[in-house]
Amino acid sequence: MNNVLTRVEIMNGAEAKALVDPFYVAVGKSHYQARNDDTFFILLDSANNNVIGTVRYCVEEGVSMLRSMNVHPDFRGKKLGELLLHAFENYLIKNNIKNTFCIPYGHLKRFYGTINFKTISDDEAPVFLQERINSYRLNYADKSFLLMRRAAKEPQIA
Repeated sequence: MNNVLTRVEIMNGAEAKALVDPFYVAVGKSHYQARNDDTFFILLDSANNNVIGTVRYCVEEGVSMLRSMNVHPDFRGKKLGELLLHAFENYLIKNNIKNTFCIPYGHLKRFYGTINFKTISDDEAPVFLQERINSYRLNYADKSFLLMRRAAKEPQIA
């Protein structure tokens, strides 16, 4: 799997800012900024406390969102993104968060599907997300984007 000893820390945006903002610069996402009301899942290298990856979770307009996910290029292909994604899934389950949306690149459909995100049509998403994905499609025409929703599984009745 991977030879990197890691740990995932969960922090609010105010706590995470000093770690996350420099990480975003390092991975070429300097336009991202930690906001105080965000929740971050930060994957740290246990040997030196360097940030390896992040998941940014937030609630926008009352809607639960996986807003961004990044793994440092030096650590991609080592299943560390899966580790982060499953830490995020556990948080959703523990906190009984029923519906969560994300707008990933098209090639990540299967990856997000591992924690039950399903592709939805634009009209199934809140209006602000329809507007956001339309903006992405217009401004980044060379990329493919999906609207996805993770609906918590309802308990099975026997």
